[in-house]
Amino acid sequence: MINTFIRLGNRSVSRRLQKPQFQFAIQRLASFTVRNILNETSDETGTLFTRFAKHIALELQKDAPIVPTVIKYADYFPISDTRYLQRELTRISPDQLPALIVYAFNYRPSADLNKYATLLNELDTTAIRLLPNMDLDTILRTLYAFLYLMPNWITRTDFYNEAMKHIITMGIAADTSKEKFVQMCFYLGLDKTRRATNVVSFSNFLNDHLESYIPILTTLDLITIANAAFKTSTRIESNTYNNRLKEEILKLSLDDIANDALLVTLIKAMRFQRVQSREVCEHLQNYCTQDIVERLQLRGCIHLFAYFADNLWDDEISIDSLIKQCLNRLVPSRKFDMNDENVRCKDISTFLWCCAQLNCKLSTSDLQLIESNLLNKVDQNEFRNYVDQLVDSCLSLWTLGHKSRELIEETLNLKLKARFTNKKDLRDLPKVESRLQVLLSAISIEEPKWRLKNIKGFTEIAVDTEAPTYLLKNRQSLIDMKKIIVEHYNVLSAQLVCPISGINIPSVLVRYKEPTNLRVFVELIPEEQRLRFSKSPIGLIGLKLRLLSTLGYKVITLTESQCNDKENSLAFLEHTEGNDILEAQSLKV
Repeated sequence: MINTFIRLGNRSVSRRLQKPQFQFAIQRLASFTVRNILNETSDETGTLFTRFAKHIALELQKDAPIVPTVIKYADYFPISDTRYLQRELTRISPDQLPALIVYAFNYRPSADLNKYATLLNELDTTAIRLLPNMDLDTILRTLYAFLYLMPNWITRTDFYNEAMKHIITMGIAADTSKEKFVQMCFYLGLDKTRRATNVVSFSNFLNDHLESYIPILTTLDLITIANAAFKTSTRIESNTYNNRLKEEILKLSLDDIANDALLVTLIKAMRFQRVQSREVCEHLQNYCTQDIVERLQLRGCIHLFAYFADNLWDDEISIDSLIKQCLNRLVPSRKFDMNDENVRCKDISTFLWCCAQLNCKLSTSDLQLIESNLLNKVDQNEFRNYVDQLVDSCLSLWTLGHKSRELIEETLNLKLKARFTNKKDLRDLPKVESRLQVLLSAISIEEPKWRLKNIKGFTEIAVDTEAPTYLLKNRQSLIDMKKIIVEHYNVLSAQLVCPISGINIPSVLVRYKEPTNLRVFVELIPEEQRLRFSKSPIGLIGLKLRLLSTLGYKVITLTESQCNDKENSLAFLEHTEGNDILEAQSLKV
């Protein structure tokens, strides 16, 4: 490992370098340097992480055997000679290493920074050397000691990565306690980049063992595991787990402020698991009363808003309350305030998507303020690594009726740079590219006179593009309706098409015999694409209908229940000269 390389040196390298040069060159590769020690602070860990860490400490205390501390602080600290420290570390036993790591925490305030950085690297190296001789209890105690010593930096240690691989490879015995299982999940969920293991391994670990522990997990146990799975993008295929998430969110008390962070964690887990629930939405409406929603941080409000959007829950009172709270925090105040929350690019993107999905009405001034905020973040280079979030924001703003040429040009410029730096961009992110294509299609239809810097010209809109087979897999009602339409005496042809490039929602394009060249689009709106209370189509379908109308086409929208009434649903086919197509049966968009 690199820390061992630092301690022993590399002869082939050291021959060509003077000692100071060698030390400087090699320190840049160490797990910890003096700069890390100066920048690291436990205050940045956050209250939720601290709460999980305290819970892990209690779980460790319940289950781990008591190990007497044999070593003495004075045998290791203060450090006068690093060579003496290295000799002492070769003699330490695995069960005493956690105590020594805790001693290092007490040594930090009075330590020389160079020696303290060396100490951290030596402890890391020693832990790796002793790992093959450690049982599961000792591994968990050592991990917690490192967590106690440096909560922000535990995942940077080589020992953490090796320990996670060891846990995944070793698996767990049938008699492993619930406390040990929760601790293992907590540590496996710390590394978002998944260097220590991969998504498949952690997913298999949870899918193999979680279900047997669910009946005995406490609320905080379950939330700890749910947070680990969400942070590492690990999907759990278990209805028992999904049902338990719903049960826990329904029994959380609204009166206890300490439950707010746990509520948001459960919402994030349910969104990731794609668990939709009418009961949960009704319960969350209680959080949208004025005195409760103000307690939530901006990210909590947006996650709550996003869960409503996932469930197409457009309750006006709840949504208006959330929008008001989000807008007050998304738009920065001109006066400096220490209590102002850090607004991420992702927060603005998600908020705008929710508004577009639920057909929310935002004022022109609010939309302009959000646009200004986005442009400020572009100027500050905050979207450099998150260009796709800027694309989503532009598309949502366009869906809401706000068209910002300046913002779109900045977006296309950043997107073009991202393609040059990441050659896999088009292959790896097809959904993102689809959203960009929808935005470009909307611009070409509604603002055809725009001349954008990085776009040579818009492709011609082909409204008769045949719908691919995979989009018709679960649309049997649409296929049946097309067959009925084509048999009508006044219909020349009926075709399943995707008229707007990027919007992969098929329609029926109907061509009439009389009058000649008359073409009408029929949209069959399934229940899962209609909002719960207003019964109007979701934002993307609303945008599609708007674009088709802009192109000059008649659009008829039908629900599946209307489609089943053959006589009334196909009345629009009875079109003759002088009589306009019946539109009264169409849904309001």
